[in-house]
Amino acid sequence: MKKAVLYVAAAAMFLFSCKKDHSGSKDNPAQKLYQVNLNLSGFTETISNSTKSKLQVNDLKTNAVTDYLKELYYIVYGSNGVVLHSLTQDSTTANFGNISDNLPSGTYTVAIAAGQSGLTKGTDASKEDFLFYTPNGSPWKDTFFNKFQLIVSASNINQTVTVSRLVGQLEVNIEDAIPVAASKMEITVTSESYNFLFSTGLPDSSFPFIMSTTIPGAVKGTTNYKLDNILLNTYTPFTVKIVCYDAASKALATALVSNVTCEKNRKTILSGKLFGSSNTFNITLNSAWDPTPIVIPL
Repeated sequence: MKKAVLYVAAAAMFLFSCKKDHSGSKDNPAQKLYQVNLNLSGFTETISNSTKSKLQVNDLKTNAVTDYLKELYYIVYGSNGVVLHSLTQDSTTANFGNISDNLPSGTYTVAIAAGQSGLTKGTDASKEDFLFYTPNGSPWKDTFFNKFQLIVSASNINQTVTVSRLVGQLEVNIEDAIPVAASKMEITVTSESYNFLFSTGLPDSSFPFIMSTTIPGAVKGTTNYKLDNILLNTYTPFTVKIVCYDAASKALATALVSNVTCEKNRKTILSGKLFGSSNTFNITLNSAWDPTPIVIPL
């Protein structure tokens, strides 16, 4: 009799525990995931390659993209700003420029960056994701970015994403003849940013940046010698110092240009005579990134 009572009690406990587990599973059902496909199929600006002297046409889209862009980063944030997923692609990745993710219903913020070789995503002590070119402190190269809201409801998403150029270009044109004794040209920008933050979509702290170039023998004695560099600082004015040195590091000429600004997808041109008595440079803004652009759709 005692054994029968024990069996009944055990059975009751078993049924109770099973019922409890079953009701708990209803309280925390698995979230349904929806496929999100993002295709970087276009740019708001023209991509140009300043190393090419003629307009280049490539019939293969994939080859054209991977010839110019080498790195891609994708980050998706939840509604609380916490990073949920991230993805890295390089130009050797199959379907470079196509991003596939799985997300439950909700509202998200997506950040996508694409750039040339050396574009790197880092994380600082506060877990802030940022972009820079390796090694840190290297000059910026052509870089594109987009940050947008993504709403996932009750269906899969196939969406085209267009990225915009982050950077501007500074060109210095020395109008007068380069002396035979000239050996090196040094251009200092007083305020440039090395890091770009995903969370804010802005550069962080700024530092002086120096562009130093050995003067080729072929340009000595010639006029309109041009030097250019891509800059991330398209937000605050800066001063440009131009110095030409001889082989003994003696300054042959110096010029200062104040209140210079760069804009995204624009070329700021400083033109003037460095070796004359006035050392005056004019500032102009060219809306064309390059005289021979290459349009490359992803």
